[in-house]
Amino acid sequence: MGAQKKERTGKIISNRPLDRNENFWAMKIAAPESGFLPGQFFMIAVSEHSLRRAFAPSEFDGDGFAFIYGVVGEGTQTLSRLTADTPVSVIAPLGNGYDLSALTPDAAVILIGGGTGAPSLMPLAAALRRRQIKTHSLLGARDATRLLAAEELRAASDVLTVVTDDGSAGERGNVLTALNRIAAAAAIFACGPRPMLQAVSVWAAAKKIPCQVSLEERMACGFGACMGCAVAVNVNGEKKYRRVCADGPVFNGAEIAWE
Repeated sequence: MGAQKKERTGKIISNRPLDRNENFWAMKIAAPESGFLPGQFFMIAVSEHSLRRAFAPSEFDGDGFAFIYGVVGEGTQTLSRLTADTPVSVIAPLGNGYDLSALTPDAAVILIGGGTGAPSLMPLAAALRRRQIKTHSLLGARDATRLLAAEELRAASDVLTVVTDDGSAGERGNVLTALNRIAAAAAIFACGPRPMLQAVSVWAAAKKIPCQVSLEERMACGFGACMGCAVAVNVNGEKKYRRVCADGPVFNGAEIAWE
């Protein structure tokens, strides 16, 4: 179990663009005793007049955390304009993280990241390394300009494979083309766009490899009150609904009703 969730007032340490076109940004926030586990997330108030936004940390410690985000709408545009020393309201930690209880120190696992979901795998890679579990990270993107956290994941993983749709970075292809060359793994952990998570989950189920996926969904409250982020799952042949914020965001990929 992680620390009890609560609202904190943090202070921005830094907020900087990662690319020339300022499509992706990295922010660090000082927020003592965040208490995150890999896979959990937080909700941040980007202004007084908008809903909170959900993000997953790319790193965290007792003094605060960092995260990477894409500028895709009004909320993240506002976020990109916040400067150092600006106070921000944060609710954390939220959700359930990755379950590593079945892994032994001699295990070998696969981490799969796509888009802005890739940086959130960095705390997981660090946790696995501390447990002496071997990791092969697969990082996919549409092209080199959308590739995030490649060098950080390279440093945190035993092996890193980069694939892009157009071949502008790493190999040409997608994460499935890379997965097909891997003989076996004790588990797969993935975070990224829903079509990628679906393809990986179907592949893993066919190979009988346990697969945990972190879903990216729009959230209004972050702790299960509004049911706005519910997804369908299959439970003993029956379709039920689970809240991504409270029951996830990490799920067994084989249980998601992808269609």
